[in-house]
Amino acid sequence: MVLGWSQTELATRAGVARPTVARIESFVMQPKLDTAEKIRSALRQAGVEFSDYEPKQGFTMIVRSKALKLQLDQINEQERQISEKVIERGFGLIKKD
Repeated sequence: MVLGWSQTELATRAGVARPTVARIESFVMQPKLDTAEKIRSALRQAGVEFSDYEPKQGFTMIVRSKALKLQLDQINEQERQISEKVIERGFGLIKKD
């Protein structure tokens, strides 16, 4: 998923069961209208926008940078921690108090 969410996180944010998300993702079932709207609402709250008219009889998801900020912040923090460990182990330059 573009936001880096697991099926569990999407299900929790949307208020639906995780197996429902799994079945929708694998095209085993089509969601009921209210389930689709719950998922769409959860994505909108995270900053994803939708265009209901493109392509014909479909929609386009527009992911703005603010929707990815949390994910990018988490990646940057993980990279910082990894870099710190590499320096600490490899060069002994960072000392913990």
